[in-house]
Amino acid sequence: MNMETLEKRKIRRPARLYQPIIPRFKSLDAFLNWNPEGDYKYEWVDGRIEPTKRMKRNERYIVNNLIRRFMDTEAFRQGGMLATEGDMYLTETNYRRPDAAYFTREQIRAGAEDTDVSAASFVVELISPTDREDYLARKITDYFAAGVQVLWYVYPNRRQVFVYQSPQDILPCTRPADVCSATPALPDHAVTMEELFRLP
Repeated sequence: MNMETLEKRKIRRPARLYQPIIPRFKSLDAFLNWNPEGDYKYEWVDGRIEPTKRMKRNERYIVNNLIRRFMDTEAFRQGGMLATEGDMYLTETNYRRPDAAYFTREQIRAGAEDTDVSAASFVVELISPTDREDYLARKITDYFAAGVQVLWYVYPNRRQVFVYQSPQDILPCTRPADVCSATPALPDHAVTMEELFRLP
């Protein structure tokens, strides 16, 4: 084997990102009756289906920490819930599945009766390294246009959180003592970065 052949063997081609095969749907109702399997969850945006990675096993503890803290709030005592990967209509043509979202008792009842549910006031998204910036920016616009009051973008790999109270009002949290707050949606729901990323 000559050196040229050996050098060629050392060069590795970059791994290709797996893209799921998505069926075509003519309506949102048809999409909602679909039961996909695998590591992706799907959202309906203006007739287009957007795949995004489900919450990973090594990220569950983050949402667990949020839920446990939420159980100390007045909203929890009044029957509200912090739901994981729950369905949320933003508009008639926008349907999202955030990693966590706060729903009031009234919203939960409306969902049980299968009536339209308004957007959650507090939303949490766990951001994957493969999420595109234009995709994330569009979601911020969509959430706030639908009435979301607070949005957290949590970057598990970087141990960072960006708290949005509007598309322009952003608070970065990077240090262990930094506080991530859900005000004004949940005035008594806040967690330090240390608490958020604390392992069980």
